[in-house]
Amino acid sequence: MNHGKDSNTTCRNCGEPIFFIAIKSGKFMPVDPKLFVAKADDPNIIIVFSDGTVQRGVKQGDCGHVVHFDTCTVPQ
Repeated sequence: MNHGKDSNTTCRNCGEPIFFIAIKSGKFMPVDPKLFVAKADDPNIIIVFSDGTVQRGVKQGDCGHVVHFDTCTVPQ
């Protein structure tokens, strides 16, 4: 598997497009390709920034990629 921000692939469960971002731990996190911009504060959304930082909870204006585990339509 080719990991990296530019390696577009599809989720093996739902078939939606995803890509992987290397997070600070050295692992790769599957994320939705569309950039997410928070319209309001929400403590339940998990986003990943391009530098590999994972953040639980967003404030209005935060931008990053939503973790695909939270948007996948097929339960794992």
